[in-house]
Amino acid sequence: KHFLMIVLQNIMMKEFTIRSGLGHFQVYQKGFNEKREMGENRLKTLIENYKKVFTILKSLPYVREVNPYINVQGLLSDGKRSVNCYVSGVDPLRQKQFQGAAKLIKGQLLDEGDKYKIVIGKTLAKRLKVKVGKYLTLMTLSKHGAMNALDFQVKGIVETGNRIWDTVRVDMPIKNAMELLDVKGVESLIVLLEDTTKTTYVQNFFKKIMKKKNLNLETKNWLELAHTYKKVKSVFERFYTIAEIILIVMAVFAVMN
Repeated sequence: KHFLMIVLQNIMMKEFTIRSGLGHFQVYQKGFNEKREMGENRLKTLIENYKKVFTILKSLPYVREVNPYINVQGLLSDGKRSVNCYVSGVDPLRQKQFQGAAKLIKGQLLDEGDKYKIVIGKTLAKRLKVKVGKYLTLMTLSKHGAMNALDFQVKGIVETGNRIWDTVRVDMPIKNAMELLDVKGVESLIVLLEDTTKTTYVQNFFKKIMKKKNLNLETKNWLELAHTYKKVKSVFERFYTIAEIILIVMAVFAVMN
């Protein structure tokens, strides 16, 4: 029973990690991750032909959904106070597949066609003392280093169960995020599959297409991206090994008796 619980927890944690925004693998412009790790301007290495890449990814076997994504880090203000926030610029139609444990507690989630609307975390809403329908100003630096700001209406408030994430989380339509940053490309394309066991197969399939079509891209799968998952997974693996040893010993004693 204990052994099965460990296996089940491992599977649940894996799927939760994937569906909470990482996807099974992500596609970037070549050099993007290196620039990000070195602290260089990541906005100068975006996928500008992302619509073409999106179409290719959607045609691959086992692909359930593909979500264009770009991140905005800035300040969210109600005119009296300003707080740090982490904005996910997403395709509202496709983002619903990546909600993970996020629970809508007030208002509505983003819909296709929404403009200048945002969905924010529960704790962030409390910090700013805002309700659905209120307008907030989001300020950030554009690709060229200029300060840019736009006003957004709060459409919904969500709770993920992760207090830190709920303190900074903001979702907005990707077109508005691109406008804020003054860019024409996306940071990544997040790929969600029908079956996690097919991750390596589909990722390698796409790499062959990249080479054939001379696409200047790179990929990372969910395990490469999920540093936290790796640490927690190692703990489960130790428990798994111990449980396996106990079962073997019990089986041996059963045979001997």
